[in-house]
Amino acid sequence: MKRAAVLIGVNKTGHLPRLHDAVSSAKRMQSWAFNQDMSTDCVILLTDEDRPLAIKSIKDAIKGLVDKATIQQLFVYFAGHGVNIGFNEYWLLSEAPLDPQEAVNVSGSNELARHCGIPHVIFFSDACRTAAEGIQAQAVRGSEIFPNAPKKGLEDHVDLFFASVLGSPAFEIKDPALSASAYRGIYTEALEVALAGRVDSILEWSSESGDTFQVVKTWPLGDYLHEELPRALFKLGLANLTQEPQARITSAPNSWVSRLVGAPPTTPKPSGPIRPSGPKPEPEPPIIPDVRGTRPELTGPAGRIPAGSRSLQGLARDALALALQGPTDKLETLLLSITKIPDLPGAGLFAESARLSRSKFGPTRFETACGFKVKGPKCVAAYGDRTGAEILGPDGDVIRVDRTQEPANVLLIFETDTSVVLPAIPGFVGALSFRDRELMDVSYDPSEGTAQWDDFKHEETEVRALRSVVAAASSLGVFRLDRDKALALARRMQNAKGIDPSLSVYAAYAYYELQQHELLQEMLRFQERRLGFGFFDVALLSKALSKDAASFNSFLPGFPLLSQGWALLNALGADPSGSLSELGQYTVPSVWTQFDQIGTSKLAEKFGAVAVVR
Repeated sequence: MKRAAVLIGVNKTGHLPRLHDAVSSAKRMQSWAFNQDMSTDCVILLTDEDRPLAIKSIKDAIKGLVDKATIQQLFVYFAGHGVNIGFNEYWLLSEAPLDPQEAVNVSGSNELARHCGIPHVIFFSDACRTAAEGIQAQAVRGSEIFPNAPKKGLEDHVDLFFASVLGSPAFEIKDPALSASAYRGIYTEALEVALAGRVDSILEWSSESGDTFQVVKTWPLGDYLHEELPRALFKLGLANLTQEPQARITSAPNSWVSRLVGAPPTTPKPSGPIRPSGPKPEPEPPIIPDVRGTRPELTGPAGRIPAGSRSLQGLARDALALALQGPTDKLETLLLSITKIPDLPGAGLFAESARLSRSKFGPTRFETACGFKVKGPKCVAAYGDRTGAEILGPDGDVIRVDRTQEPANVLLIFETDTSVVLPAIPGFVGALSFRDRELMDVSYDPSEGTAQWDDFKHEETEVRALRSVVAAASSLGVFRLDRDKALALARRMQNAKGIDPSLSVYAAYAYYELQQHELLQEMLRFQERRLGFGFFDVALLSKALSKDAASFNSFLPGFPLLSQGWALLNALGADPSGSLSELGQYTVPSVWTQFDQIGTSKLAEKFGAVAVVR
């Protein structure tokens, strides 16, 4: 198998603190690549050691490997500063953030990598994924590093390994065994150990062209890194810090990332793998009050490690399983128990957000059978596209939309000098929930008195429970589905007439990560049939926009509803004119897309209104 690696290390980025181990980490990964018998022309090291590193160097390196048309597996490794903008990761290069294009758009690169013609691409990211701070950092848009020249045929497999969950730092820990100026990235250190074959529990046997050898496979590697980082922090006396690695693996269970080289084993080949390959079986969801006891304590050379290192993503997965199963009493027990975990950042916020999202507020009906209600800042102006919209009462928390037979966009402007555009759906009441100034969740319930109302009332408790878990997990960047749960959620949404249409927007991104394109296309058809329109995000991810020219009214609202969709516009061919990307410059940090004052003014022009800008 012909293999290649592009290894990137950037110690100094703009005004950010200089890193000490990024370049060294990339060089150590280069040594590993050469030990894998990769040819010299297929191992490309790109660092800022001698000169600033520019995005063009990375693009040229990857294009050269793609053009060979002989590479079957490509590793793309990055060590340096990373940032989370709109729930998407960007790797910052030397001139970022001053130059907003001098960064790697990881989400867009992932999409193009699926069509580059290399059967297996693996990203390794030893970088922070914390939120961008300041106007300058928020303006970073980055570039895709794979060529936009899709090959015909099935999509290629792309696996992504991240040093931490979205919104979290990847720590660079001082190594006490080295000099005071030397630091090591603990994620890369754990990765090196695993790839070198020094972890017996993740070694398995494979064969190729009659040659039998031991390998490290993708799924076991993801499991190992997830459990090893808490051990590493504990051994360094830093158990109070939390770094939870994350992996998104779509390759087959028998795919491998590293091959042991050297003398053949002296023991006979086992009749089967050393351990079962593929993902671990999904555990039964915990329903006992003490969540800390639901995961066995980790053990290692340094002794026992508190089970509080259980992952936030795992807790969200457990909660989703219960929400899909019902009834909701077990889910409530789990959420209450999560709040008792003292040493897992985000756990309390997840439980609180899920419980608050289930609370009812505002009217359940409008005489026009269409409108919005707000839990948060006051709405000071409302404008409809092809329909009228009126704020009712002095509190600015109820907006009635004129009776309409067709879905239409509505622009809502708030006292925080931000705005949102949402589809007004005939027969539905939209609910907006804010946390401080950030729009965390949007939901749609059938308006009381409509044909859908009786169906909704019959399932209201379960629908609210499911929606609250999905919204809470999405707000923390940990909403993920495995294939079984993706199918279960799809069935749940399509079989329940009273289900909330906004769930399909959340689900679309989970399906996209799993490359479940048939589910996406089926969901878009279902929306058009049931609601009379398709949500822009579902159309984007199902690639309908690359076939139909996108306009302001093609799919509502005409741009991504969830912030994470903006980074995919170019890679998915949904913004040929660049007008949407230009509008995206005026968004503010939020789960659901919110616009700043300038963006609000531009949108108001589209609605033929004068924006309220103070």
